[in-house]
Amino acid sequence: MIPGLLDHWLAKVGYTRQQTDEPLDPNRLDNLWAPVPWNFGARGPFDRRAKASIPELWFDIHRWSLGAVALCAAAIAGASARRAAAQRSAPWRRLLT
Repeated sequence: MIPGLLDHWLAKVGYTRQQTDEPLDPNRLDNLWAPVPWNFGARGPFDRRAKASIPELWFDIHRWSLGAVALCAAAIAGASARRAAAQRSAPWRRLLT
């Protein structure tokens, strides 16, 4: 239900929110029929609102490393819990070690 509502909302407002009321320079070059002579990259009037990096990108790039760390942490926690349960079930074993 939520994805459908979000799609509907984005269809209504997404296009207009990407537009600006600033007039275009009539001598402005565009790449409709031929490439512009220089590389703009991802630059433009919305550049001051852009961010250099976002946490989601960092997590996406390091997902395997984070998964390995989480797996090791789960294994250590499981081993600790198992050892604690074993010590509680047989307190006399502490005397032998």
